[in-house]
Amino acid sequence: LFSPAGKEVESVLSDCSQACALPSSGSPSPRWCHAMCLCDLGTAVLIGGEGSNQQSCRDALWKLEIDSDLWLPVGFQVQNAMPSCLHGHTATYDPDTKRIYIFGGIREDEDYSNIYILDTVTWKWLLVAAKGRIPVLTYHSATIYHKELFVFGGTFPRKASLAVAPCSNVLHVFNPEHEIWYQPISEGEKPQPRLGHSATLLKNKLLIFGGRRTSLYLSDMHILD
Repeated sequence: LFSPAGKEVESVLSDCSQACALPSSGSPSPRWCHAMCLCDLGTAVLIGGEGSNQQSCRDALWKLEIDSDLWLPVGFQVQNAMPSCLHGHTATYDPDTKRIYIFGGIREDEDYSNIYILDTVTWKWLLVAAKGRIPVLTYHSATIYHKELFVFGGTFPRKASLAVAPCSNVLHVFNPEHEIWYQPISEGEKPQPRLGHSATLLKNKLLIFGGRRTSLYLSDMHILD
């Protein structure tokens, strides 16, 4: 059940740029539109991203040892097996299976709707041959709940620039056991279509906040029970 609250704020878009410091030895190159998630209490995994001159990062996969503040590039064999050149994707960790689900995004200006799984025990990649109505999205949100991947919102790649691109307000769910996508039936007022929002799981509630729709910046909160 969706429960809306809050308001929307319209704002004029403006381009902004900020110089990024060059990476020190043994750290990731500068990037944005990457994905990062914890894979245990002491380790985070950085995947993909786009660097300077709109070029995909070649050093796409890193581990961060949080307690020691130490970046570690992931081994060459794992790098080659991973989905390369992704940006605008999501990386979501399932603590029960110790797997990271990478979904969506853009790769070399092509739509990317595959699901890759990174097993953080063996550090091996698995490409899922998913069934059902497979969404093609970027700048969406993704959350794990009861071993399923909940994907909301986002924009449809390659349709137009982000300023005018059509957005989604559909909730897609991926079931890893059966490797199938489905759309659950929900009640209540749906959030407006959006991209670049946040989604956080709080017990049995999925909290969706903010985002953007064309030139409209959003500050509304929606809760899916």
